[in-house]
Amino acid sequence: MTDVDLKIAGAINQYKTECHGDLENGFFIKEERITFRKTELFDGQVAVMLPEHFADMPIQLQEIKYPSVHRPQIIKTNEAGDINFAFSLLDSPLEKEAVRETTRQMKKLIRKVQPSNVFHDEGIVEKENTAIGWFDYKSPAIDEPLFNLMYCASVNGKTLQGVFNAPYAEWKIWKGIMIDVVGTIECVKRAEG
Repeated sequence: MTDVDLKIAGAINQYKTECHGDLENGFFIKEERITFRKTELFDGQVAVMLPEHFADMPIQLQEIKYPSVHRPQIIKTNEAGDINFAFSLLDSPLEKEAVRETTRQMKKLIRKVQPSNVFHDEGIVEKENTAIGWFDYKSPAIDEPLFNLMYCASVNGKTLQGVFNAPYAEWKIWKGIMIDVVGTIECVKRAEG
């Protein structure tokens, strides 16, 4: 092989292990195209861009992956069950101004419950009618560590909590995508009643 051939082969192999694209047109992740669509949750109160081929996680798998009775209310997963988007809409009031402090308290609680987690970044996505606070961390798991990105937002005065997790080996691929996904969260309509 020539030097040029080696460079081309290296570029192809790098392309196969990285992520390319955007939410509007889809991402190529390890040679698989993942397209996203606007998905309404909680009877249309919340909308967010999620992968089109992700489906509701079966109850049996939920009970294994999220053994607490306080597991997320909605869990969307890929076919392998190793990449998950999970959401809960809590009746606890949360105003836009309190999102930053609520995010810090969530992080503090997770750190206290599982001190072996390794925390990385945190941020706030400002939107017209809400703010979304997020942080990411590495957590131990039975077979391999997980990459987690947790977030919260004020939705019609309620608290939207979300968590994303994937194998930690894929954190570089998913982190940027997840910050984009978090930025698509929007209040669609007020709950009736």
